[in-house]
Amino acid sequence: MGFYKGVIPIDKYCGKVISLTLKSDNTYQLEYIYLSKKEGTFIEEGTFRVLNEKVIELYCISSNEKTYYTYVHGNLVQSDSLGYIKPTKYPEQYTLEKSS
Repeated sequence: MGFYKGVIPIDKYCGKVISLTLKSDNTYQLEYIYLSKKEGTFIEEGTFRVLNEKVIELYCISSNEKTYYTYVHGNLVQSDSLGYIKPTKYPEQYTLEKSS
């Protein structure tokens, strides 16, 4: 449970600020703020579950899509359902840092 925040790149020129709140009732709220010419704020809600003690599976109710994050040093990093984190030159760009 907790609040996580980070800036995730979309492409070479823009990204999105992500704020993720994991609640004790296994629901979540995910807010995207796009940093581009067509800026906008979007809110997604759904349920989550913890897989194999490290991987968080977010299930968006409105789109039926699943997104995965893996716990790394108390933060969340985008991953696949097995916890595999795609190698990248700048891994911190795909990290949501835990906030208080």
